[in-house]
Amino acid sequence: PHVAAGRVALRTGLAATGLVESAPGAVAGVEAIDAAGRVHRLLGAATVLTTGGYTANPDLVAALDGRPDYALGTYPYSRGDAVGLARA
Repeated sequence: PHVAAGRVALRTGLAATGLVESAPGAVAGVEAIDAAGRVHRLLGAATVLTTGGYTANPDLVAALDGRPDYALGTYPYSRGDAVGLARA
């Protein structure tokens, strides 16, 4: 309902490449790139990072779970890209 009401902007077809800070440690938005290579700077009052999991990223599984990757055959796009943005 928030997207339909215009309270939330849903952006698809972009890959986030970095966070935009308004002050040290304060996130004001994200920088993203589209399929044509154009860079987009998306700013807002709140920034929500989402990830569909990270089981297809064995290095991240080992770093966060402390054990080797266990999910062979998992969804190949569950790479945890947003986790990397948040940890940077």
